[in-house]
Amino acid sequence: MSAVLQITPGNRLINPWRPLLQGEAQERALATVQSIAQALSNPLQCALPADLPAEIHGAAAATSLSSGTAGLALFFAYLAQTHGDNDANQQAIHFLEQAMEGVATAPMGPALHGGFTGVSWTVAHLTERLFAPADDDPNATFDDFLCTYVQRTPWPSDYDLIGGLVGIGVYALERLPNPSAAEGLTHIIARLDELAEHNSQGITWRTPPALLPAWQRHHCPNGYYNLGLAHGVPGIIAFLGCAYRAGIATDQIRRLLTGAVTWLLAQQIMTADGPRFSSWVAPDYTPQVARHAWCYGEPGIAAALVSAAHCLQEPTWEAAALTIARRSAACPPDQAEARILGPTLEWGTTFKNGHPLDLCSRDCRDHARWVHVGGLGNGRNGAKNGNHASQRCRCPAAEQHLCCPISTGCGPNREARRLESHE
Repeated sequence: MSAVLQITPGNRLINPWRPLLQGEAQERALATVQSIAQALSNPLQCALPADLPAEIHGAAAATSLSSGTAGLALFFAYLAQTHGDNDANQQAIHFLEQAMEGVATAPMGPALHGGFTGVSWTVAHLTERLFAPADDDPNATFDDFLCTYVQRTPWPSDYDLIGGLVGIGVYALERLPNPSAAEGLTHIIARLDELAEHNSQGITWRTPPALLPAWQRHHCPNGYYNLGLAHGVPGIIAFLGCAYRAGIATDQIRRLLTGAVTWLLAQQIMTADGPRFSSWVAPDYTPQVARHAWCYGEPGIAAALVSAAHCLQEPTWEAAALTIARRSAACPPDQAEARILGPTLEWGTTFKNGHPLDLCSRDCRDHARWVHVGGLGNGRNGAKNGNHASQRCRCPAAEQHLCCPISTGCGPNREARRLESHE
C-alpha cells in the first residue's frame, strides 16, 4: 500500500448535511468540535489511561480505525469537508499516510475496528473525497486477500461488526462496484446463512463460548445470542440491509432479514417501565436490561432496524424502530436505568441522545420534543452531544448507510456517494 497521496484541490464532496442545532447550542457544539480537533492534532499529547489493556497501546492500535491514525484521518477529513478547513485537510492526509505506513510495518488482523480492514476502509472511503484515486489501487491486494479469506467454511471466527464477517462486509460495501467486492459480499452472506440458527422465533446467530471473554463464558457456558450492534444480531441486520440495497443476493438477504428482525423484536423483556432489550440472551441466563448506548442497548438496535427498514422499504420495521428510539430518548441520561458511561459516542450520551433524536426528527411533529427530551439544548448535556448531533444528513441516499459501522457515523457505499454528489 503506497503512502503517496495525490491531493485533489476543490474535490470535496458536496456537503449533504443540514444543521440540527441552532443558536447558542450550535455555537457550543461547534466550539467543542474545534477543541477536540485541536487536542487531536497532536495525539501524542492525548495520554491514554495506564490501566487500559495492553493491545490499546500497541503499534496496531496506533494505526487502527478505532484508536489510531486511520480514525484521526477520518475525523479531520470530515472536519475539512464540513468547515472548508484546509489545515484539517492537511492533517487528514498526514494521518492517513501514517496509517498506510503502519499497515506495512505492524502485524494486524482483518478486523474492521482494530485491524487492516479498517485502515483499508478509510482509504476507500476518503478516495475522491480527500485525494485522487491512483492508477495503482492501494487496496487491490487487500480486496483479493479478503475475498479469499471469507470463503472459509465452516467460518471459524466472529461474525460481528467490530472484528468479524460483518466488519469485512462493511469494507466490501465501500469498495463497490469493484467485482472482487461484490464477490466477497456474496461469500460473506453465504457464511452468515451457514451460521444462522432457525427457531420458532425466527433466525438468529449464536456466539460460541470459545469466542467469549472469560467473564461472559462464566455466565453463558454454552455461548449466547448477542443483542448489541457492535457484536450481535443488530449489526447483521444493518449490514444485510445495505447489501440488499446494493443488489447483492437480494432473495437470500430478504429471507434472512425477515427472520432476523422477527427474532430480534421477540427478545424484548417486560420491565416495570415497559419492554426493554438486554445485552444478550442465553438458556438459563436471566437477562438484564442493557445500557443505552451504541454498542449495546436500544439506540443501536433502533438505528439498525431503521436502516434495514429503509433499504427494504418495510414500514413495519421502521415503526418498530421509531418506537424503540422514542422510549430510549425518553430515558434521561442521568437516570440509573440508562447506565451512561460518559459523553463518548460508543458508550455514552453522544449516541444515546443524538441518534434517537436523529431518527425521530424525520417526523417534524417529533422534532421539538426530541430536542427537549434528549437534552441537546440544555447547558448540562448540550456540549457533550453537540459534536455528534449538530448536523443531520438530508440526503435520501443516506438512508441506506450501515448505521455507525465505525463508531463515528455511517459508511456509504459508492451508490450513496454518487447520489450525494448530485443532490
